[in-house]
Amino acid sequence: MTADARALATLDAGAAAHVERTDWPAVIIAYAAGIFAAACAARVGPLLASIRSDAGFTLVQAGWYASLVNLMTGSLAVVVGLIALRFGYWRLSALGLVLLALGGVAGAGAVGAIPLFVARAIESIGYVAVVVTCPGVIARAAVGADRPRALAYWGLHITLGTALGVAAGGVFAGPDGDWRMAWSAFGLVGLAALAGLLALAWRVAMEDGARAQAVPAFARIRAPLGQAGPWLVGLALVTQGMQLSTLMVWLPGFLHDTVALSRPSAALVTAGLFILAALGSVAGGYMTRRNQGRGAILAFSFPLAGATLALLLGPDTTIEARVLAGVIGGFALGVTATVTTSAAVRYARSPDEMGVLQGVLAQGAQLGMLLGPPTAALVVTIVGDWSAARWLVLACAACGTLLALVLRFDDRRTDARTRVVSHGSDGGMR
Repeated sequence: MTADARALATLDAGAAAHVERTDWPAVIIAYAAGIFAAACAARVGPLLASIRSDAGFTLVQAGWYASLVNLMTGSLAVVVGLIALRFGYWRLSALGLVLLALGGVAGAGAVGAIPLFVARAIESIGYVAVVVTCPGVIARAAVGADRPRALAYWGLHITLGTALGVAAGGVFAGPDGDWRMAWSAFGLVGLAALAGLLALAWRVAMEDGARAQAVPAFARIRAPLGQAGPWLVGLALVTQGMQLSTLMVWLPGFLHDTVALSRPSAALVTAGLFILAALGSVAGGYMTRRNQGRGAILAFSFPLAGATLALLLGPDTTIEARVLAGVIGGFALGVTATVTTSAAVRYARSPDEMGVLQGVLAQGAQLGMLLGPPTAALVVTIVGDWSAARWLVLACAACGTLLALVLRFDDRRTDARTRVVSHGSDGGMR
């Protein structure tokens, strides 16, 4: 039995008493909530120039406004995971959707810098709540052989959500567009997602909350956080987040200034790259379901993404080569995203541990998303050329590859130890 299979079997033992068969509508709603949250975070990029002009932001204020989601998640994700242990995943997921919808509607009507920052802060807290707790919702809703299928593709929420958010931003960034209309539209979508979640929540919410209060939180976090694997994956997500955010924030400007695309076209091309990343997320989920080692997959996807995306950002790259590099690099980014963000199931020993571990992973990813744009801006400013961002992409790929090799070694060592324990305990994990 492989490591992921053993982890899933252990999750089943902890959840079998709560869910007799997979609640696929609940799984779909949880995915939709995650995709929507990622779209809310990503829609700012193409519209930032309009928001800055309307609100009177300085360049520094605009940068902080765009990065507020990353700052909140990088600071609060683990804390939110601990809160979920106490109050239940369904409750926090629903609260997160409420805050996302409220922040969108409030932002649409906000006038001036301070109200806009407050509305974005509300959205940011909602984002943290959704992305940290939804994997726990999925772990409780799916059982047996369905759980690996349900959890394997969680990374899709980042790539597909980013693609949708950037595309929506590109549509509203046109000459006749209005960023406030985008905020209002997203607020309405958030309310629709909330209605779907609440319509299903009664199936497990009360039991989830009652059980969450039964065991002290500290007793349930020592074991999952005592493993090296989640921290290695979290560090890998820092490097991957830096790559993703560099492309999400700076690629539209690079395409506009260097390749001479219009701003809406540049935003849509960037969205196309993240659509390819979404396809890569599906492929990465399939590979993990086929029991390919996460470290081995990442040791391949990190350098592939780094090399091709550096070519995409190169100063003398032809249009044909940029297209090919974008296709391959986007796909490889998606593989990396889903292999890393779905790793909590590898280390969780019960559904309750999913939130804490997902908090570690989300915190790593968003720390990278926070650091990526200003680091890229610093590199570009020092060198004086947009294409200098490729060196940051390559450095992230090198660090990610090294972490993937260490992760592969650690997982093999853990698997060997687990096999010894299993053979010596008459049947192993139940």
